[in-house]
Amino acid sequence: LSKTSFLISFGFTKAISNLVVGRISDIWGRKLPHVIGWGFGILLGCSLLKLASITTTSSDGDHTDTDTTNHHLLWMTYVFANICLGAQQGWTWTTNIFMFIDILGPKNRALASAISNSVGYLTSAFATYAAASLSTDVAFGLVLASSLVGCSISMFLIEDTSHFVARESVRGDHHSHGQQRQEEQSVVVCGEQEMVRRRDVVNEEGNTNAADTTIHQMGEDQTNVEDDQDEAFGDHFGLEEDADKDRHQQPSIILEQSFFASVFWETCWQNPSAAVLCWGGLTANLVTSLAWGLVLIWGHQQDLTSLQLANIGSAFTFSKAFAMIVSGYISDRTDRRRSVLLGGFVVTSAGLLLTAWADATTNPTEIYIRLCVGGIIIGCGIGSVYCVLTAALSDHTAPRDRASAIGVYKLWRDSGYAFGGLLTGWVADASGGSFVTTTTVVAGLVMVLVVSIGGLYEEVSSKTRPSFEPVELIENTNKVREID
Repeated sequence: LSKTSFLISFGFTKAISNLVVGRISDIWGRKLPHVIGWGFGILLGCSLLKLASITTTSSDGDHTDTDTTNHHLLWMTYVFANICLGAQQGWTWTTNIFMFIDILGPKNRALASAISNSVGYLTSAFATYAAASLSTDVAFGLVLASSLVGCSISMFLIEDTSHFVARESVRGDHHSHGQQRQEEQSVVVCGEQEMVRRRDVVNEEGNTNAADTTIHQMGEDQTNVEDDQDEAFGDHFGLEEDADKDRHQQPSIILEQSFFASVFWETCWQNPSAAVLCWGGLTANLVTSLAWGLVLIWGHQQDLTSLQLANIGSAFTFSKAFAMIVSGYISDRTDRRRSVLLGGFVVTSAGLLLTAWADATTNPTEIYIRLCVGGIIIGCGIGSVYCVLTAALSDHTAPRDRASAIGVYKLWRDSGYAFGGLLTGWVADASGGSFVTTTTVVAGLVMVLVVSIGGLYEEVSSKTRPSFEPVELIENTNKVREID
């Protein structure tokens, strides 16, 4: 447990940051929290450089009482660096995903999340190999430099994407309003038929004046209803025009936000589909913590080299990144998010069992091969579900509350890092360090999740989502209410 404790501070910090930044992004826009996140990145670079200086001082100095002080300072700096890393990812990477989803629209939500995540994971994998060939001071200095560059780009080049959310919300209202309009037209048609019927009845009775009075009264009622509808349509299209004018500015449309408590409750419990997606995200990162933590620790105990361990971690990361793009594209085009989720988690469970099989041999080469193959399969499984989970949650959320809901989801998802470190460390300690037992327990939890998704998740078709293509304004509203 002590060897996986570094995942706990990172995981919980990132989880809480996601919750906070989600709500802030819905209220103040995406750009401000994105810039704040790079501020945490600058603190991370400074803390890493301080960590390197403490390590150098401890190794060069004599063994005195100051060693204990340096050890405590080293540990505190290490924990602080993990906290900064969790906060930086929670604020910057999360808002980056928000902006991708805003720009690419409802029909490409999974692909939008996949692009952001896959680029990040591929970059981190390449950076791992690059850092291995550099000195510690240079590598940590590059972290600080890249954070400064990222902060500058975010401040001066990136534009806020809240206007996309406003336009999507308006289009969603138009979609619903159009369905309501069709229903009202049907009522009007029935009303006209009723007028004709009543006129015929009255005419048969010879009461023509009464018939004219009845028809005139019903005609006035219909006109009043149509005038109210025209006023509603005018308000609606006025919002659409305002959103287009403010494309490159902070939107003038102030979307009414739901109470955060209601969004939290809806996402965590009230909506079964959203709740099982939160559970799926937590499980996905629980598996990731095992791949990054216990697997590499156990491999080191089996006398694998540092290069072999780096290859195992990279096999998981590269396969995860590529699987994100493929699964994101497929789920967006086929509208089968549940099928992708079920398949991805089944593949993940199979990869975990194959990884556990590495304990069946004592040959380091065979262990290395099995862990690499297991890492590739686990990476493909986790990559297949990682971005689809976010897209599926967006399908079940109103655009104005999307960032808040994703923030709640990512609170649970990134808590999986911390819970994974706790669970795998505890099971390993309780089983006498058994790698097979720990990995098999996690595989069993994944299969329980598969059954839950199959029974609780409800698919949302793209046909029920508002279209991302521009909505054409109706130039002549008389055509809408024209009845043959």
